[in-house]
Amino acid sequence: IETFFMVLNAYIHNAYLTCNGFFLGLNVCMSGSATSCEECLLIHPNCAWCAQEDFGQARTLNSRCDFSQNLQKRGCDAPFIENPRSGSSLLLSKPLSSKGSGVTQYDVIQIYPQKISLSLRPGSCAFCPLMLFVM
Repeated sequence: IETFFMVLNAYIHNAYLTCNGFFLGLNVCMSGSATSCEECLLIHPNCAWCAQEDFGQARTLNSRCDFSQNLQKRGCDAPFIENPRSGSSLLLSKPLSSKGSGVTQYDVIQIYPQKISLSLRPGSCAFCPLMLFVM
């Protein structure tokens, strides 16, 4: 049991260290040596890609994959930074109802929202509240 907790503690500690894109002082975005936008965005949810054509031509450090704020500091204009975020939106959200409140028994709404749209980036999270009405 003690070994289990030591392994669990190490896992939690490593997850904490890597949640912001740094692991033991290394920038995971730049350490992945991504050569495309797709590769870059798959490295970590906080990595961004600079699509600006002339970016990095006058520098020795020319990785297009980095944190958004680092790319801007190195001369990438904000409109050229690809950094999609996960999100959700409600598409259909009728209020919950109980048996007998609708015209027919099929008009009862027991789940809210009824329809959502998710846009998920690999490795990141999105929050979707869900309510159930149980009779």
